[in-house]
Amino acid sequence: MKTTIRLATILFLFTTILFDGCKKGENDPFLSLKSRKARVAGEWKLTSGTITFSSSGFSGTATLDGVNLTADGFSTPYTVAFELDKDGTFKRTTTDDGDIEIETGTWDFNSGVGEAKKKELLVLTTLTDTYDGDTETYSGSDAPIETFVLDELRSKKMVVTMDGSYNDGTDTETTTGSFTFEQ
Repeated sequence: MKTTIRLATILFLFTTILFDGCKKGENDPFLSLKSRKARVAGEWKLTSGTITFSSSGFSGTATLDGVNLTADGFSTPYTVAFELDKDGTFKRTTTDDGDIEIETGTWDFNSGVGEAKKKELLVLTTLTDTYDGDTETYSGSDAPIETFVLDELRSKKMVVTMDGSYNDGTDTETTTGSFTFEQ
């Protein structure tokens, strides 16, 4: 009887440690049978979000409902769809009032630098950007990089946040946001 209790306790502790490694985001499920990479790979559509931005004395907040972007009483059709493949490539299609932008590139998780846990950040490197029929190709340090915090990652739901700034020597732009994607 004591051996059975010890074995059950050891098995419980081992299982808890093993599956706790899958939970990286604060709002991730406690237990998932899929790896973080398997959960993030797939086709995602933006279903809601909020973004706040400021630049050169101009600032505003926009809300997204998966179909429209609304800011300052103005609304325009706006959709975002992601394809994140297990091989580390991505395709993002953004439709903004009928204009279509298609970006392709690579994605990866962070390796746990600084305060961020390993696989807590989703890093996108854009290699091609096609907008209105014109394609730009990037390489090396010229490639735009975006980093999103994976706040919640479930098998059919992903919530990402961003908090960034850009300074070109003249202007400083800041952007913060939270976006929910579903499969």
